[in-house]
Amino acid sequence: MTIDFNADLGEGYGVDKELMPYLDSCSIACGGHYGNALTIETALQLALNEQLKVGAHPSYPDTLNFGRQSMKMPLKEFQAAIEKQLDLFFNTLEKQSIQCHHIKAHGALYSDLYHSPELAGAYLETLSNYPCTLLYAMPHKAFTVAAEAQYFKLYSEGFLDRRYNEQGYLISRQSNNAQIENTSEIVAQLHDLVLEKHIPYQNSQGKIAYLATQIDTVCLHSDHPKAIERAQAIRKAISKI
Repeated sequence: MTIDFNADLGEGYGVDKELMPYLDSCSIACGGHYGNALTIETALQLALNEQLKVGAHPSYPDTLNFGRQSMKMPLKEFQAAIEKQLDLFFNTLEKQSIQCHHIKAHGALYSDLYHSPELAGAYLETLSNYPCTLLYAMPHKAFTVAAEAQYFKLYSEGFLDRRYNEQGYLISRQSNNAQIENTSEIVAQLHDLVLEKHIPYQNSQGKIAYLATQIDTVCLHSDHPKAIERAQAIRKAISKI
């Protein structure tokens, strides 16, 4: 079984170089929530050294909140913000003769795309102008249909260090139980998502239940103090699958 292991990088946490040897791909911040031409170029060079697949990681234009709060903005203004980020990313890619593997939305935008068909449509319309047709996204039927209608291919993404609700969405980071802290639980979630092909969640009775899923890539966030330790454990577990 082949499973892609990814992380979001170029976000200023200073762990990119240490984390990359354990990854297969990475999504690089391109100025919306963090980053500029220099941070993108640095992350790309590190990824190239490790032979990682690289992708763009656009977000709401919100460095103050690190792109983790929803923004209400006119769709044309939103599209212009995404275009500005992708122009920066692809121009930097071109200078280093690197190909884009995928595009993955960040933070609140990532979640909002599955709740607003209008926002998703504007996002996909903007992305269609760039030479990259693979998207990392949640296994969400409506978004998948909309993306495939515009000839995008999707990698269904599962999160190893985040908990899900009964609809299969990520629990908000504002909730106390949104994140998984124990490394062994993170590895257990890998097995749930990849081998058992289901998403675990806590139902209204407080019991663990499951939603069927099919995952192509799994993500670990790089903003945790134990990110390297976690990545090592995940890579070891993946090698045994």
